[in-house]
Amino acid sequence: GRPLSIDTPTMKQLVATAMMSSAHRQMPLTEVAAACGITACEKTLLKAFRSEGYSHRVACKKPLLGEMQKASRLIFALAHQHWIVGD
Repeated sequence: GRPLSIDTPTMKQLVATAMMSSAHRQMPLTEVAAACGITACEKTLLKAFRSEGYSHRVACKKPLLGEMQKASRLIFALAHQHWIVGD
């Protein structure tokens, strides 16, 4: 197929910017490119990220603690609140 209009060092810069922080990881690809000062269509950016092994996924929410888990953690914390590192 046709070669991408984005070269390899630029692709690496895009991936590094996307992985910089959790806020950057949640940005759309076009915003990541804009942060790097790169203008390209979304399809080109998607191909560039995929060629570098980076893909977007929806973050899974961590399940909340149940009542039983909260109670057992509280019991443990109260029983061990005066622990010292050497114990």
